[in-house]
Amino acid sequence: MQDLKVANYREITSAIFSNIYVSKTFADTINFNETERELQVYENNSYQFMKFKNRFKKIDWFIHSNIQEYGFASGMFGLTCPGNNSVGFSIRGEIHTKGYNMALVKHEFSHYLFDNAIPQDHNPAFFVEGCVEYVTDLNDSLVLKQRLLIAKQFRDTLRYEDLIINNKDFYGQYSSSNYSICGIFVQYLVDNYGVEKFKKYCLANDKIEAAKELFTKNFADLISDYKSWPDQH
Repeated sequence: MQDLKVANYREITSAIFSNIYVSKTFADTINFNETERELQVYENNSYQFMKFKNRFKKIDWFIHSNIQEYGFASGMFGLTCPGNNSVGFSIRGEIHTKGYNMALVKHEFSHYLFDNAIPQDHNPAFFVEGCVEYVTDLNDSLVLKQRLLIAKQFRDTLRYEDLIINNKDFYGQYSSSNYSICGIFVQYLVDNYGVEKFKKYCLANDKIEAAKELFTKNFADLISDYKSWPDQH
């Protein structure tokens, strides 16, 4: 991998990342000073909103110019093959993105922060992505407003038990709406019960029992309360 970096990527020093590696075939110009400033604010907000106690070690960020580089350098051919819409992920202490998009970088950077803070063994995709989208929403009032509308639109048809209890059907046909809604649901839990109880809920193996213990209500009542919550915001 070191030979691959030297031969095919330019190394950029960074205050946020250990190093930034930019494909030598990537033609666009990036203002890395502005990127670093924006990411620093975003990182600080993530720590503040989620009450992370310790700073995590820096990681590398790879910027690839095409899907072949993206799959080869990351070793994730299955996620980057033609027909798959993945353009970024955080894996093995590295962030990989196909091209440069600030929203994408923030999303994958957040995954690294949350994966370190909240072990993902029992955390459904609805919360894995929801943690990240929650911080995104709080950093952008326009996005939050749009997503509240989507949450209202789907609140009576969402399959909450499958998404949260069974950890299924987040990705796929309805992934776009699920991404919009999951951050709203996380905000509902954090606003009503506090971030520490939410993090404990993410760690809980049995989400039905954990709802009773942490939120003092059964899962059905929790969902019922959520459905009326977006109308108050």
